[in-house]
Amino acid sequence: MILVFRLTVRSISRDELRSLCYDLGYYLSDDELAWAWTIMDKDGSGMIDYNEFAEWWKTSSRFEHLKMPNEKEAILLSRVAEICRSHDTHNTGTLDRAQFTSVCQTLTQEEILNANEHQACNFDEIDRGHDGRINFNELIAWFKNVGSISRDELRSLCYDLGYYLSDDELAWAWTIMDKDGSGMIDYNEFAEWWKTSSRFEHLKMPNEKEANLLSRVAEICRSHDTHNTGTLDRAQFTSVCQALTQEDILNANEHQACNFDEIDRGHDGRINFNELIAWFKNVGLFDMCQQ
Repeated sequence: MILVFRLTVRSISRDELRSLCYDLGYYLSDDELAWAWTIMDKDGSGMIDYNEFAEWWKTSSRFEHLKMPNEKEAILLSRVAEICRSHDTHNTGTLDRAQFTSVCQTLTQEEILNANEHQACNFDEIDRGHDGRINFNELIAWFKNVGSISRDELRSLCYDLGYYLSDDELAWAWTIMDKDGSGMIDYNEFAEWWKTSSRFEHLKMPNEKEANLLSRVAEICRSHDTHNTGTLDRAQFTSVCQALTQEDILNANEHQACNFDEIDRGHDGRINFNELIAWFKNVGLFDMCQQ
């Protein structure tokens, strides 16, 4: 991708190179600027021409994630970069919390981000260095991945839907879906995999009411799985059953039938989340939605 860009002069200075890359969605650190300049300014003239820049940008794997498939996406990236730059008042390639909040508000006002995406803009999640500033390049990559699912998010999403992926299952699922090795999958890929996998057949509810009930049961189980292991010990299981009874999801008879030792098939003092959901389904927990 080379953005819709009209150059009135035929050459680019060192400072202009940093500015041009920033406009295209990537802030060059001092070391990266020196590296880039060494590659392009072969004659030591202190200037490079636009064709040299275009070839360098096009062939560098560092900018692979910024190469948009069409002009519309390229223009959108340019606008996002422009908004970020306008809030980076000292041209450092970073944003503090207030600047980041302003960027997200502007992107939402211009309908570049929708309400759900705006809500997902979590400063602390993106601030990987935990130094109170967000790196521009990481932010652009994060914006590009909004709406995508990472490996950790895949496990979390399946957990919410009623199935805990073991490490082996997670590796298996990721191999199937992340065909390009990008480290991210989109929701359409996930939905197709979930829909077609026989592993989740028992979780396919016949109506929305049952699906919502399953989601709530999974949410309650997750809230008591404090270490995110996909298992519950005896005390956690007791708390889950109490919570389900308090919310009238389990009635008194069903609560009484919740026998930890019966469900703990491995007899290791822990109940596997997937077996628990299957057990709840077998005792008719979700059948109330058909009545």
